[in-house]
Amino acid sequence: MGRTAPTLRARDVIPGEVVEVRPRAADPGWADLERVLQPAPGRRRPPCAFAGRCGGCHWQQMDESTQRHWRRHRLLETLHRCGVDPTLVEPELGAPPALGYRCRVRVQVDSRGAVGFHAPGSRQVVDVDRCPLMAGELDRAYQALRAVLPAGAARVDLSGVEIIALPGGGRPLARLNPRDRPPLQWRRLARRLIDAAGFGGIDVQGGEPPEGAPLAVGRIEGGGPVAVALGGFVQAHLAAAEAMARWIVAAAGARPGTAITELYAGSGFLGWRLAAAGAEVLSVESAPRAVTAAGRLPRPGRGSWSWRAERAETFLARCPVAEVVVADPPRSGLGAALRP
Repeated sequence: MGRTAPTLRARDVIPGEVVEVRPRAADPGWADLERVLQPAPGRRRPPCAFAGRCGGCHWQQMDESTQRHWRRHRLLETLHRCGVDPTLVEPELGAPPALGYRCRVRVQVDSRGAVGFHAPGSRQVVDVDRCPLMAGELDRAYQALRAVLPAGAARVDLSGVEIIALPGGGRPLARLNPRDRPPLQWRRLARRLIDAAGFGGIDVQGGEPPEGAPLAVGRIEGGGPVAVALGGFVQAHLAAAEAMARWIVAAAGARPGTAITELYAGSGFLGWRLAAAGAEVLSVESAPRAVTAAGRLPRPGRGSWSWRAERAETFLARCPVAEVVVADPPRSGLGAALRP
């Protein structure tokens, strides 16, 4: 594009490529990719048969090394705009595999019985029979969900399902309509998913008691244990989470005799690993289900690990913290009382 040409955004294009696009008449500023005239060195055939039709993934046209390059580039650009020196960023850790890694997924359901993901820039549900990003346990849970749902999805006002399936964690968990009001007669559907599809526990938003088990515990291959509660959070890429935890354990100096206060502890993923390194860890978390899930983890072989079930801000207002503080807050960030 020359300086006088309009600037257009198009999906599935890699920076530096020469492409032919068709502007969208109904969507100014956007265009659809027609042809790649000069491909970038990192371009590949997407490993997913639904690439381009499914809006779940955006960079499957890039090989893994190209994806890492551009993710790092965007991160450094963002930090620079925020006034952070990009040279302070350490090299990325890397955590294979690049496919078949997800233990958590949020899928969409429509009145036709389609189960999958939204099309790019649309609310239309693309029926996806298999996603190559799902780990084996999650794929099995997804296939069981698909087998049970189509006959009754419209009748129960179901719009989406979040599924979590931990490695070695027994039966999967699910939340129905995670971004919407609970489906009509959701408990009947929940019992069907538990009895016919092998799910361990099902819940909805709003604080109602769940159907079945409220939590799951598993173990990462080559790593430590992991727990999650219904409605709770767990990293989708557990190998990446394990790599991140190893870095945090080292950065915190976790060793025998080190006292660490952990805030926003969730279900104990970091706290367990800090204690297993020999540290004396006090974890603080306000969600009762998360604290219960953490209590189901095996005791670390070293160190000590205790819990306070309260908000981080409340805890800090009345209790001293250790010299080392580890905080892993939700997307909303640290509370105002915790910011430096």
